Amino acid sequence: MSTHAKIFTLTLSGVVLLILGFSSLIFVSFSIPYAVLNVYLQYITIIAFILLFIGIGLLLFIPKDAKMCHLFGKNVFLSWPKILFQFYAGLMLLVTVVGVGIFAYEHNIRQVRLVERGIELYDYQPFRNRPLLARLDSPASYQMSQNVIRLDGATALYPMYAAFVEAVYPSGEYSTYNSSVQCSQTQHAYQRLISRDTDVIFVAGPSNLQLQMAAAAGVEFELIPIGKEAFVFFTHENNPVSSLTLDQIKAIYSGEITRWSQVGGSNVAIEAFQRVEGSGSQTALQRLMGTTPLMTPKTEMVVSGMGGILNQTAQYRNQSNAIGFSFRYYAMQLVNVPGLKYLSINDVVPSKDSIRDGTYPITSNFFAIYLKDNAHPELHSFINWILSEEGQALIERTGYVSLH
Repeated sequence: MSTHAKIFTLTLSGVVLLILGFSSLIFVSFSIPYAVLNVYLQYITIIAFILLFIGIGLLLFIPKDAKMCHLFGKNVFLSWPKILFQFYAGLMLLVTVVGVGIFAYEHNIRQVRLVERGIELYDYQPFRNRPLLARLDSPASYQMSQNVIRLDGATALYPMYAAFVEAVYPSGEYSTYNSSVQCSQTQHAYQRLISRDTDVIFVAGPSNLQLQMAAAAGVEFELIPIGKEAFVFFTHENNPVSSLTLDQIKAIYSGEITRWSQVGGSNVAIEAFQRVEGSGSQTALQRLMGTTPLMTPKTEMVVSGMGGILNQTAQYRNQSNAIGFSFRYYAMQLVNVPGLKYLSINDVVPSKDSIRDGTYPITSNFFAIYLKDNAHPELHSFINWILSEEGQALIERTGYVSLH
């Protein structure tokens, strides 16, 4: 091959590698939610471009006479541009392989999370131009400094506090799993608060076990009510029962009522799902039961994720005899699983209006909770803003009911 042909081939291969490498980096960058990896990829991009231009410079300005070296008993042509282009190709190949691997892993993990949570949290991530995220009509009157408050909370409340973040936090990358604004679900959020790994959590009130954990760690919770929500029950859409009383709910979950025929339905056994201990909805059920003992469920009737209890109730053994529970906004608006019927309680349908006027019998506050000895300089300003007209407006626009 002539020298000109070699130069043309080398240049063309460099251009092709440049296009492929740049495309792969863009693909990887958009597919990885971890900010730290994106930083690494940015450095790799810079290094790759430097190597490319050094190679082109050497190709154009260094004399074309080939150098020789003795390697493993053979004479080998040594061409620095060729070596640099090969190194560049190897680097791009490595980045692409790693990127595709991470993308495949994240895709799989997201599907698992979607089944457990029922929603894709990335749809509400702040500063990503997400159309589902609630927003104010004008900039918020309060803006947080760069010393941001670390947040965590329940899955159902993430769309709300993600809206808070976009309204008042400095623009940035706030991944749901490894940033100052996370969503590790209620049980883990309480654990992270107790261990001081986060500053404020947005959750339902603590369970007795969570209060005991706080006491054992020598910390005390400060609970600030910021909005209202309804606790709802649902069954399969083919179940003829459409309404239950509070006493019937308690009797079902205590094990006193075991068949749907006892509450006006078919003569089939009631399969009552529960959530794991420490989850927000399980704590809500325990509060509803009061002094009535809660039955011990079969292992298969305990569901770990909020999305899981909805799907299991709708699909359990392809029958219509299951019952489950959740919070209204999460179940009826965020997820809205096909095949479910939401039960009226004492003949009142769960809705924003029935929560607001107090006619729906199972309503409660949800909270911003922090440790009483937290000395973060922005903490009280942030809480006061949430309780202000602007913060309450975002709560309403998210789909919850404000305090006022």
